[in-house]
Amino acid sequence: MPKRVPTPPLLDDDADYYTVCQPYPLNFDWDIHEDVLKHVRWIAACVGTKPFYAFHYKPKAPSMVIVEVEKNNTKGKASFLGEHRWKELLLAPTPEERDRVTRVFPCFHTNNRSVVKDGWHRVAVNDDWFKEWTPVQDFMQPYPATHYCDPPIEDRTNKALCRPLPACYKPPPAPPAKPVVGSTSWVNAKTNTGSSTSPVLLGAWGRGRGINHSIRNGPKAPPSRSRCSK
Repeated sequence: MPKRVPTPPLLDDDADYYTVCQPYPLNFDWDIHEDVLKHVRWIAACVGTKPFYAFHYKPKAPSMVIVEVEKNNTKGKASFLGEHRWKELLLAPTPEERDRVTRVFPCFHTNNRSVVKDGWHRVAVNDDWFKEWTPVQDFMQPYPATHYCDPPIEDRTNKALCRPLPACYKPPPAPPAKPVVGSTSWVNAKTNTGSSTSPVLLGAWGRGRGINHSIRNGPKAPPSRSRCSK
């Protein structure tokens, strides 16, 4: 039998892919035309209509979409990545919308074939969606800056979709400044060190009864950061 032709490697295409968690609008349903209009117009208000190519949805992942934007669009990366607070970007947020946020991260998928192979359905942008519409009708302009946020804790049984935010576009907040030596806060930190009483040994080690509930907490490694594409 002739040998099977090997599958070609998955190459990057001419787009960057972003994972959008809790996308706008509220309870976004890709089968409802009005929801699709609100969704694509929100993205267009942020990155523009021309660099915005498509979005991908997956019925088994209703709280996420994957957005396809022109590759190496620096303005798009700077404005789209991070946490979007609806009360800051909507002209007239409802009480239910005011406390909502949408978080956008670089996607682990880097090409359309990989996205489709993973079960996502592509919806190409239609220019008719933006006829007689401008961002100032629904969104703040200029579009407000987004905020730093950590990737969500994803289901380990599924493929991870969210990479950490690149520090060159969304640097993490600076750690709190240490109190000045001799200041009131420094003195309080030194004196409020907790109880110095030694722990009571229970069970066989302490000749008592009961279970030792002590837990050891080791240091945690800092989250990794993705490199910025030039």
